[in-house]
Amino acid sequence: MDKILHLTLFREFFDKILSGEKVEEYRDKKEYWEKRLFENRSPKEYDYIIFKNGYSKDAPEMKVEWKGLREDNERYTILLGKVVETKNVEHSAGKDVHFLEIEDKLFNSEKRKREEDEKDLC
Repeated sequence: MDKILHLTLFREFFDKILSGEKVEEYRDKKEYWEKRLFENRSPKEYDYIIFKNGYSKDAPEMKVEWKGLREDNERYTILLGKVVETKNVEHSAGKDVHFLEIEDKLFNSEKRKREEDEKDLC
């Protein structure tokens, strides 16, 4: 059975994770987050994170791979992998999105091409 961390996000950050622009999620170092992210002073291991945009039954949500946890003096950094599933999410073109792998590959290959082109100009 998969170990899942459930988190709620504002729309801005939800969309950035969904698009692949945001690959880390931050939480302040507070007792509340320590209890959810650690057990006996060791980081808990999760398989996935379910991000939800809101609290309603039909709020947009996505399932994202858990890639680990880092901490510094002020905050915890949750490392995010691929978006593997979505529910109740509308793509900007108005179509329902369930799996983003094809668009993700296209977006990332175009982004790499632009970055390579920019390097060649320097």
